[in-house]
Amino acid sequence: MGIRIHRVVPDVIAFFTFFPLPSSGLVQVQVHDFPVFRRTFKTSARDRSQTPMVGFLGQPFGGEDRLAQLKLQIQHVVERHPDSRVVYFMHRKESREELEALLAEFPLEIRQAGRPIEVEVALSGETYLAFYSFASTALFTLKKIFPEIRVFQIDDAALGARLPYYEEIRCMFRSIGVETTLLRGSRVFKAGRPVQSP
Repeated sequence: MGIRIHRVVPDVIAFFTFFPLPSSGLVQVQVHDFPVFRRTFKTSARDRSQTPMVGFLGQPFGGEDRLAQLKLQIQHVVERHPDSRVVYFMHRKESREELEALLAEFPLEIRQAGRPIEVEVALSGETYLAFYSFASTALFTLKKIFPEIRVFQIDDAALGARLPYYEEIRCMFRSIGVETTLLRGSRVFKAGRPVQSP
């Protein structure tokens, strides 16, 4: 991945990001961890009397096998948290009707948050035990803003085989404490890498 500069630009470019990218001779990287957000939304204020929930962050990519893989991912999360309330946060490009039909067998709630997930978590007052997703950048921001919440990247080899820079993305997640959970039984695309069986 990285940043490459064409020679017709200024000598040094300043780049502001929340990703832990290194500076180089041509790029000065300023990394931040949302201090104003955390002060503004008082992210430590939670209603501890409620049963903690598990969040799943939906994503619209994955090609024709996306729905089959999504079903495996949800099954994986529900099996890991059999006594927890699981909430599926839809991506704005996902269809509620499609998700309800696909995931009807699972004990979960499907929500369409009307604001960014980070703001939703901060303002809801609800307690979250963990968040899961395949490769949502929100995994990164959630871990940065709410370090006390466990955040998991689902290592789905089938979808990972289709995602450019998948290993680099996983490395960035790990660098800030996002944990990895292996999706066993994941189907492999023809061009994909092999997967471990259950």
